[in-house]
Amino acid sequence: MSTKDLVTELMRRLPDEISLVDIAREIEFVAGTREGIGEFDAGNSVSPEQLLSEIPQWAGNTQDPYAKERPPSERIYRQIG
Repeated sequence: MSTKDLVTELMRRLPDEISLVDIAREIEFVAGTREGIGEFDAGNSVSPEQLLSEIPQWAGNTQDPYAKERPPSERIYRQIG
């Protein structure tokens, strides 16, 4: 399926009242997904173990130095908020 055919099919499935921003997001999602599948098919992927070992480097120091001073409900909010 050509890229044009893919976008035409995507547009056919979207609701008539969709915004341009949402259309762009849908196209970007499909493009990113196709790119990722292409990289995976070409052997450019990492194992789950390798990924898990790299996450702490990406996240940096996520420890809250004041966590012990806060009540549990506020600590939970800080983690998800």
